[in-house]
Formats: sequence, C-alpha cells, structure tokens
Amino acid sequence: MSGPSRLTFLVDTNIFVTLEPFGPVGETEPFDEAAALQRRVHEHGHLLALHSGTRADIQRDTDERRREQSLQALNKYLVLDDVPASPALLEAFGASENDQVDALIASALEANAAHYLVTEDRGLRQRLARVAPLLGSRTLSLAGAIELLDQLHPPAPEPPPLVELRPCYSISLDDPIFESIRGDYDDFDGWFQRSCQLGQREALIIDGDESLAGVCILKDEDDEEYGLPARRLKLCTVKVAEPHRRQRYGALLLKAALDNAVRRGRTGLYVTVFDRHQELIRLLDDLGFEMTPRVTGLGELVMWRSLLPPPEAAGELDGFEFNRRYGPHNLKLDVPMHIIPIQPRWEERLFPEGRLQLEIVGENAACGNDLRKAYLSHATTQQLARGDLVLFYRSTDERTVRFVAVVEGTLRSTDAFEIVRFVGTRTVYTAEEIEEMTDDGRRDVLAVLIRQARHLEPPWPVSDLIANNVILRAPQSIQQISDEGAEWIRTTLSA
Repeated sequence: MSGPSRLTFLVDTNIFVTLEPFGPVGETEPFDEAAALQRRVHEHGHLLALHSGTRADIQRDTDERRREQSLQALNKYLVLDDVPASPALLEAFGASENDQVDALIASALEANAAHYLVTEDRGLRQRLARVAPLLGSRTLSLAGAIELLDQLHPPAPEPPPLVELRPCYSISLDDPIFESIRGDYDDFDGWFQRSCQLGQREALIIDGDESLAGVCILKDEDDEEYGLPARRLKLCTVKVAEPHRRQRYGALLLKAALDNAVRRGRTGLYVTVFDRHQELIRLLDDLGFEMTPRVTGLGELVMWRSLLPPPEAAGELDGFEFNRRYGPHNLKLDVPMHIIPIQPRWEERLFPEGRLQLEIVGENAACGNDLRKAYLSHATTQQLARGDLVLFYRSTDERTVRFVAVVEGTLRSTDAFEIVRFVGTRTVYTAEEIEEMTDDGRRDVLAVLIRQARHLEPPWPVSDLIANNVILRAPQSIQQISDEGAEWIRTTLSA
C-alpha cells in the first residue's frame, strides 16, 4: 500500500546500541527518547531498520559476550543488505572511515530503502542538509522522528497550550526548567533574582502539569550593544523543558515573543545562543533571525530579527521571504491573492487560537501551534505560488475571513508518503486522514505550506467581501481575487 501506513525508520548504530544496552546506560545516552521512538513505531505498525554497516560495527566489538548479545538483538530489526553506495555521497562526505560509513548509511535514503534516517549525530544531519537537501529533509533526530509520529498518530486531544505573560517575581527559581541553564551561566540564580525579579522583568511562560513547560524572559533595551537598533526586545532565555521538547513549544514561545514585540512597537528582537544549541539556532533561522558578526563575552552567537523592513526589501524579496524576515505582521501586498474556503473544524485545527469556545487571556496570550502550517485539499487550482497571500474563509457558520497567511510552497501528489515528507511536522492531519484523502494513490491532493500572518479582529464578513468585489458569492473552492478586490484588501490590511 502506498503512503505513510508503513514507514521505515533507519536508525544508526549509536541508536541501536542505546536501544540494546548490553552494559551500563550512560547518562548522556538518549535512552528514553530512543525507547519512545521504538514504542511509537511498533504501536503504529511502522518498521525500525538498520543498515548492514551496523552488523559490521558490531562484529568489530572486542567484547565477545557483548558482541554476541548484540548480534542476537539484530534479529529483532529489519537489516538493509545490499544497499547500493552512492558515488556522489561517497565523494562529498570525505575519505575517512567514519565519513565513508556515514555516506553508506545515507545511501539508503537515496536508494529509497527507508523513508527516514534517524540519528543523533548532529554533524551527519548538517552535512546531509548541505550536500543533499532532499535527503537532509528525510534525516531526523530522535526528537524529530517522535514529533513526526505524534503528528501523524496524535494521542487523545488535549487543550492547546497557553502562553502567558507573567512577572518574573511570580516564577520560582526551584522550577526544574532552570536546572540545565545553571550549567551555562555562572550565578544564574543571582542574575535572575537581581535583574529579573527585582528588575520587574516579564517572561512568557507555558505551564506544564507540575512545573514550567517553557519560558522566555523579556528585556527591553535601548543601548548600542552589538550595534543593534534601540527600542529592541532581548529574549534573555528561551528554554523548553525536556519532556516538552517535541511539542513545538519553542516555536510557540517565539511566536508569542514576536507578537509582543509588534504590539509594543519594538524595532526587533534578538537572542544570544551557544553554537551547540543547533536545534534552537535552526528554529530561529527559519523564523527569520539572522546571524550577526558579533559574539558575546561568553562566546554566544548573536541572532537578530528586525521588525522594520528597509525600503528596498519589498522590491528585492518575494512575498514569502519578506514575511519570513520581517513578519508576521509585515506583508508584501503587491502579490497575487487567493481566498480558500475552509470548514470550521479544519480552520480550528489549523488556527487553534481562533477556536470560538476558547477565551484567550490578555493580548499577550497565544495558543496552538506555531506560525508554520500546512493545508491540504483536493482543489484543482494551479495558481497558488510562493509568496502569494491566502485568505481563509470560514464557511457554514461564521462565513468570515479570520486568518491571512503567506504561501511558502506547494506540492500536488497522489502519494501519501510524499505528502507526509513535504508537510513534515506542520500537518494537523493524521496519517489516516492523509491516506483517506489520496484514496490509496487514486486522488490528487494539493499540499500548501503557509506562514500565518494576521489574525483579523474583527473578522471580515462575507457581505463586506462581496460588497468590495473580493468575491461574487460565498466561495466553494480556491479562487484568485480580482484586482479590484485585492486593492480593497491592501487598503484594509494597511490601515
């Protein structure tokens, strides 16, 4: 059967050793995450696979007893034999033995012997992303693989998380979320007490069951440090507690920080981050933060996100890149615009902060997933393109436009796995729903990656849309908006 009903996850030797620990489990080994991946893979009928190179690795183990136990454990896995080596990857990866082994493992993706490669080797993931971006998009960390499976096979639904703005003096230093931060900064407790609590700073927080799930401490700055503009917002700490790393809470905190900075007229935001925190750096980069040439006294990188686009930006950048770098509020408006009808249940999944039954606490609150989303439909349109604006028209009950987004990219396919790979962890659709939409490879599905830009308050009713020539009648399918209607939208969004 085509599609994500049976995905194959190729794990490297290190993850296998973590899963089959014939000896003491080291404190740094991600046993809990490896076990969580194994449990989800088996629960949902997918496969864990090993490259035949893992067998060769085991046979080189000089501990005879451990070697024999590991070889026996191999029988529990699908072992990929006779995978053709990719000459291009072998050449690109280098001549050392370790490099060649990495290239051989990556060759399994090129040969389509597995859907995904799962590895905690950050260097391997970065190298593949650089030399073979399409294969890099199929290479995941343990956390990323678990998040993908949780998106495709969601557990029982829970209320969306809520970001709240609280004074730092209401936050206890005994909270477990601060434990790992103390290792990075001397006298963290003293700094938090003096500068944050006594300094009346505020923090964006996400509550967990018994302790904080996420925290982002805010500081307004007006000096000339690092050569950045005044009236900026510093994100002093962006931290997600370990049990919540796979729930996209980091993106949610950054979304709330962007909203806070826009609402209060800040020129931009910046954060300092150690180079080893690559997962956070990739997230910041994807949300438009740029690396500056400055480095802090502790050796941290300085990443800056402007909210004031320079005059030339609109002419030099497409609509998507303009919004990624300077949004979400800032939009390039001289682009094609489209209206997408969406049923209430799908709108509330895609934009959960707009659920009518939720009461959002204060202007600084945000709930649901992050700015990056994916929309699926059976629409036949060929007109959607990167950088276009899309208006989501909630049909049936409200009959209003409440959300505006920017198109990042599109894919049309009958292959459910190709769709899963394209939308990644952005999807609000389960594996079963995606397969149902493709009808086992018999129906085209249009997948659209979008960035949420505006939550319209008040929303635009269908009567206003018709009166201003945005539409002639309530839309039944995706439509491109006329020049006259687009001009009304530009004027209204610019007001």
